[in-house]
Amino acid sequence: MSPAQKSLLVTINEDLETLQAAKENLDIGPPTERHLLNIGTDEASKRWLSESMGASQAKVTDEVGAMNAAVAQALRSANRAESTDINVVQQGQPLDQIHDPGDDLMMMQQSFRVVTIHFPAFVDDLKRVAVLRRESGALKADQTGQPIIADKTEESTQNLLSAARHVADAFTDLLQSARPLAMGQTHEEIYPTSDDGTYNANHVITQQQGPVSSSSRKAIIEAASRVGAASNDLLRHVMHGGDDDDDDLFNTNYLILTDEERIYQVRFQLFVYYYYYCCLFYNFCF
Repeated sequence: MSPAQKSLLVTINEDLETLQAAKENLDIGPPTERHLLNIGTDEASKRWLSESMGASQAKVTDEVGAMNAAVAQALRSANRAESTDINVVQQGQPLDQIHDPGDDLMMMQQSFRVVTIHFPAFVDDLKRVAVLRRESGALKADQTGQPIIADKTEESTQNLLSAARHVADAFTDLLQSARPLAMGQTHEEIYPTSDDGTYNANHVITQQQGPVSSSSRKAIIEAASRVGAASNDLLRHVMHGGDDDDDDLFNTNYLILTDEERIYQVRFQLFVYYYYYCCLFYNFCF
């Protein structure tokens, strides 16, 4: 294994632990547990809830956007690293034309670091969205005397947390799919055992060399596509609960968001669709 491969493997292992720890933190307690005890049903409280929700949604979209951009960069790096054997340089090839895939593996390492740097903050912001959603539903249920509102809001909240766990799983699969690039491929060489050039079939040296076949790239592309799909599903739940029955509630909340918050939501939705279809295009062309 080259130094770049070893470093990438260490990063993958560390990042997997970070993702698992963050995923286990995606919980806001039982429905009876109230986090915002001083919020009432007056207009000031309603406005605060709405503004806090919009700001938290904007933070979530920022974090997910940064992580998905890092995934796109990792795809490009994987594509370049996979196409070149780290230990092979053609004879007579000019030095300025020699491409070291170790540089691409380092870029992948940095991209994965971006994901795990942003993911804990993403979890915190998403949990705040979940708490605000639960509190809003509970307050509305108390105000109208309809407990079913709190029940439906709680279901929407749990669906949001579940969607976030699926995002964590998708990123985990992506990191796992990059292991072959870090591990390299098994390579066997038979060396001569005498000066006259005769070969002894029993004298075999097995070693790890450069990136593996195109199957590794395909696995990474497929895993990245699942990240895009999971992010798109999460977006539905962040914006309006991911349920058609919540559309009226979503539309009401959307109208009282600030212009900046609405731009954040629309921009992220467009970004997710663009990223998802880029993954499909990559899969088709390569």
